[in-house]
Amino acid sequence: MGIFDNPIGKNFGPYRVIDKIGRGGMAAVFRAEHEPTKGLVALKVFTPPDGDTTEFFKRAKREVVALQMCSHPNILKVHGFEFEGEGGYVAVEYIDGKNLQEVSDQQGNQGVDLLVKIARDVGGALA
Repeated sequence: MGIFDNPIGKNFGPYRVIDKIGRGGMAAVFRAEHEPTKGLVALKVFTPPDGDTTEFFKRAKREVVALQMCSHPNILKVHGFEFEGEGGYVAVEYIDGKNLQEVSDQQGNQGVDLLVKIARDVGGALA
């Protein structure tokens, strides 16, 4: 796993990892500090699949560049990214809150209206 074994305190470009937020199949997400400004970001660090990492990072970079072109209140702002060699990261706006599963678990059956609102917000961003 390399960097994911103990990334706390390590740097990715100008971003210093503070703690882990979560992990998916292709990336781990950390809360990090942009050292020059002391601002917080969510830092998504990619773990490429076995095989053709070149194509993986080309696709990831295209997606990040497309995301940078978007401007909508429900789309995270990209602060920076780097894809080089066997690794890559993207730094996006950090939002301190709960994920959708936590909101759903907390609200239970009473949270249907909130989940519908979130779905509308997501749909508006996608449109």
